[in-house]
Amino acid sequence: MNRVQIKEAAKELLKKNHWLCVGVSIIVMILDGGVSSAPTFSFNFSTTTSVDGPTDIQGLPSFIPDIQEESMPLFILVFLIFLVVALFGGFVINAFVGSQVKVGSCRFFLKHRKNHPVEVGELFKSYSDKTFINVAKVSIIKNSSILLWSALCVIPGIIKTYEYAAVDYILSVNPSMNYKRALDLSKKIMNGHKMELFELQFSFLGWHLLSIFTCGLLSIFFVMPYQLIAEAEFFAYVRELAIFNGIISYNDIPDYEEYYPIPPMYQNITPNGGFYNQANMNYAPPQSAEANFTPVEPVVKAEHVEEANVEPIVEETPAEEVIEETKE
Repeated sequence: MNRVQIKEAAKELLKKNHWLCVGVSIIVMILDGGVSSAPTFSFNFSTTTSVDGPTDIQGLPSFIPDIQEESMPLFILVFLIFLVVALFGGFVINAFVGSQVKVGSCRFFLKHRKNHPVEVGELFKSYSDKTFINVAKVSIIKNSSILLWSALCVIPGIIKTYEYAAVDYILSVNPSMNYKRALDLSKKIMNGHKMELFELQFSFLGWHLLSIFTCGLLSIFFVMPYQLIAEAEFFAYVRELAIFNGIISYNDIPDYEEYYPIPPMYQNITPNGGFYNQANMNYAPPQSAEANFTPVEPVVKAEHVEEANVEPIVEETPAEEVIEETKE
């Protein structure tokens, strides 16, 4: 399956539940996009200042005694501590809010592609399942690894980002998986496909640029859900390819079975007089009486056998009686 086929499949899936997918993408954009980014700070130490009065080092007002030249080491130390705390706080908030919603959205779109009945509540299922602690732990470790590799160089950080791109989808089907296993499986299935995912995401750039002329409305109501569905399709593709090539097994990363809705005529009555549950995923319509009928083998009557002509048996006279008759 190439990029064009993935995007065509995503378009068809978007048509099925367009407004529900839009609502999910908006929640993900607010909760995941809004808290996943670490805070950034900008300081402009120029030679000009809007404060009247003399200036000292690097254009800072001279009446601020805490940031004079002799206090600069202390200021740098406080700033670094504040930056670390802010980064850690951003990681924690992202882990317990943003990552939970992102994993939930992956679950939503994986179920949606299999025709399962889905709701917005899928985004917050990790809280009701009480798996949010493990999801948060895996998220913190994953993001920390990406951050450390990015600190060494930008390119390794980008590579790690795409190497761990499948972690959220893996957790969506198995939220209790430990971090080592989740990261390892993501590495395996993304091996050789990182550039393909980059090309898929890059292909939406034109849509996002076009959305600028609509004040972002095009991105909200079409591009974002379209891209999220396409990325779920991409994950399903690389997962099936990894299973086909023997890299992983089906049980390593399970998938949702295709869901077939209950026909209206079979929603209430069952052959045994019970009632079907709407949540029964293994439902199959009852078979007809002819299909359940087991024919009984007919009893074959024995053919009529004509009695053979048998001569009557003549009783023989005992030998002793014959001898007595001769003597007389």
